[in-house]
Amino acid sequence: MTAKKSKAKKARVRLASRKRKRIQKKAVAQAKKKNKTSLQQQVASIEELLTKNILDEKSERTASPILPAVLYNLNAATRSLAYQLGYDLGYKICATTRGGINALLTVLKNAGLGDMLYYPFSDMARISTLKKSPIANVGMRMHNYEAGIISGFMSNALSRKINVTESKCIYNGDERCEFIASPLPQANETAGSEQASITPNSLGSIMNYLVTSPPDSDTANGSYVMLKLAPFTRQPLLNATAKLFSSLGGNMNGSNLDKLARFLPGIEKIEVSRRKRRISGISVKYSKEYSSMPYVAFSSPFILGASASMLGMQSKEPKVAIKLNNDSSYTLEIKRQTGK
Repeated sequence: MTAKKSKAKKARVRLASRKRKRIQKKAVAQAKKKNKTSLQQQVASIEELLTKNILDEKSERTASPILPAVLYNLNAATRSLAYQLGYDLGYKICATTRGGINALLTVLKNAGLGDMLYYPFSDMARISTLKKSPIANVGMRMHNYEAGIISGFMSNALSRKINVTESKCIYNGDERCEFIASPLPQANETAGSEQASITPNSLGSIMNYLVTSPPDSDTANGSYVMLKLAPFTRQPLLNATAKLFSSLGGNMNGSNLDKLARFLPGIEKIEVSRRKRRISGISVKYSKEYSSMPYVAFSSPFILGASASMLGMQSKEPKVAIKLNNDSSYTLEIKRQTGK
């Protein structure tokens, strides 16, 4: 009888253990699902806020649109992605604003294109910048994302598919940017998908020009730049940009860290610490509005590349830490490695 009781007790213990494990496993799965849903809601709310900001006519132009333009023009696949993502955004904006053309022109202005003129015709429309300062000529039309926005907006407004091509571009040696919109399929035959990829020399030329150019020479609304960069803050694009961003940051040669905010929106403060007159660390604080872990992870290789020469990273990798502040903003801390 004792043996039977002992055997039954062990069976109950095993059953309780399995039940406890099942409950724990279910709790972990629910927690993961909740966190994933929370993150998705956070991303959705951030993108909704950014979309609202780019429709604000009084939005200040705070950041250069060059980084997303470069990323979306790396090859035919990214140019196609740019057009489709722009299309989705334009379609959504049209639905939100009930199709008013001024809303589209405001978005394009906040994209860094400046004031725009709209010329409607019977079989096509032309949207052109009034004037634009010269910029580094990389021999490419760079605004496939903006062409997509126009296409999505007009397709929704007119209830028919409208193809849009950038026919002139300041990055292609033209004095202004110009877009041709038409329901005809051939309107998109010369789209950017047939263009060559950006070369390392072109990247260096772009960065060197912007680092030495006046602050207001090529700027866009920070929310627009952030919204355009958003797909690159998530996988699988996040890993693909790390090496490129490190190289781009390296073009700044460390002496222009104060200009980081011109390329990366949402940087509130940059502090350089010294020890015995030698730079020992760099602290980059993100503003609360733009603070999100994916964006910090996305932008950190660019900042690390820009900091390389200052911290002597060629000989030893620095210590990198991401700190969550009391106001829910993030700070990226980069410190020189000490010791042998």
